[in-house]
Amino acid sequence: MHHMIRNFLDLSCLGLKLKTPIYSETAAYGHMGRESKIKPVTFKINGQNKSFEVETFTWEKLDCQEEVKSAFSL
Repeated sequence: MHHMIRNFLDLSCLGLKLKTPIYSETAAYGHMGRESKIKPVTFKINGQNKSFEVETFTWEKLDCQEEVKSAFSL
């Protein structure tokens, strides 16, 4: 079953976006029932400010529901 999930979910560190700063809101306000949104962030990297956008609460998205149901014959 694990290989079926890998067909539509990227469970790697890059796929889970573990190197992006998306967890501060989770730590402060919890993680259940939150909407995914795009959030601007700024970091100091090598003495320079770098700004970019990250998506928060990606685990709350339901965009692969049908693929999961199909993979497990639900």
